[in-house]
Amino acid sequence: MASVQYFSPAEVAALPTVQKPHTSIVYGRLDQFPLEADVVLCIIDTRQAMLVAEAIGTMNWLQGGQSAFGRPTCAVIPRTLQTGQVSMSFGCVGARTYTGLTPSELVLTIPGGEFASLLARLQTIVTANAALAPFHQQQKAKFQV
Repeated sequence: MASVQYFSPAEVAALPTVQKPHTSIVYGRLDQFPLEADVVLCIIDTRQAMLVAEAIGTMNWLQGGQSAFGRPTCAVIPRTLQTGQVSMSFGCVGARTYTGLTPSELVLTIPGGEFASLLARLQTIVTANAALAPFHQQQKAKFQV
């Protein structure tokens, strides 16, 4: 990767890694997972990304910025493990090749212990967005030529 200038050698050293002692990393469907998940990985589209960002507060101008990055997508899991925060990757070329991500999909990781509360906050945000949609449709109709 360094030879094609995808990463500088210095940047590679700064990539997040799984620091927690482990003998293996187990992946599986959340609804069938036999263990308590440390991290929940989701494939979402751009609209869903906006709703999640609203639900976790990163769209609040009084709070910090969003934790989103491009590459490497595999760093999204250790980043969430290290920070305890939701992370998002736009999906690097490797992730898109191996997983078949579409151009409109992103990878989201959520700390396992935060997943249920995020779902509750998402319900509020989805309801609020649905309530605002008719107003914006009416406004849009005023500007059509």
